[in-house]
Amino acid sequence: MTAVFDNDGFTQGTPPMNNVTSRGAVIAVPHGQYRRLRLLGACHGGSVGADAVAAYADGTTGTVKISLTDWGRTPAYGEAVAVLTTQRIGTAGPQNFPVRIFHQVVDLDPARELVSLKLPNQNYPLMHLFAMSLECGS
Repeated sequence: MTAVFDNDGFTQGTPPMNNVTSRGAVIAVPHGQYRRLRLLGACHGGSVGADAVAAYADGTTGTVKISLTDWGRTPAYGEAVAVLTTQRIGTAGPQNFPVRIFHQVVDLDPARELVSLKLPNQNYPLMHLFAMSLECGS
């Protein structure tokens, strides 16, 4: 499955979802040399650190470690809490259980031109990415 990231967010699946999950999706990005990847995301079912694959314009690839904490826990991988709620919506309705979306920063290779990022292929715990930004510069 391919996910596209642009100024409108992610497009994945039908109908489009408000997040992309770590089930091996390939995220096409605007080609460029980036030094950092900034993510808004969280996991459910546990916290996880997993390898994504960065694809570069010259045909090479590199491993990028993405680590995100379970949304019901405090940060475990140095993330900052970007969003904190006092409840979540479950199948039976609202539950008084605080959950979080985290801001995580991942270093990239600024010497190469990034073209896509392939997320890890996982079922559980599952990463959810709600937003992504690429930071230019060396």
